[in-house]
Amino acid sequence: MKFSVVIPVYNVKEYLERCVTSVLNQPCADYEMILVDDGSTDGSGALCDRLALRSPKIRVIHQKNGGLGAARNTGLMRTSQPRHRTRPRRLSRIYRQR
Repeated sequence: MKFSVVIPVYNVKEYLERCVTSVLNQPCADYEMILVDDGSTDGSGALCDRLALRSPKIRVIHQKNGGLGAARNTGLMRTSQPRHRTRPRRLSRIYRQR
């Protein structure tokens, strides 16, 4: 696995499916997607579970609301390769290679 995509989720039911679909439609294949439901009250958590059935790449974590930073940190700690971190400007270099 080359990288992980961590998506914090809090009351974004209206946008979540489009977000997940856009990641799944990317041409790269060697990644995992981690959806961190941060105590959503609008059904986003249940939607995360349904979306995870679409692809083995998607993992879902449910937690009590702790805020955006806590959700990101939870996702980072649960990646398959937690020791690997992105170097400064790495994503912009990848983007430019398109």
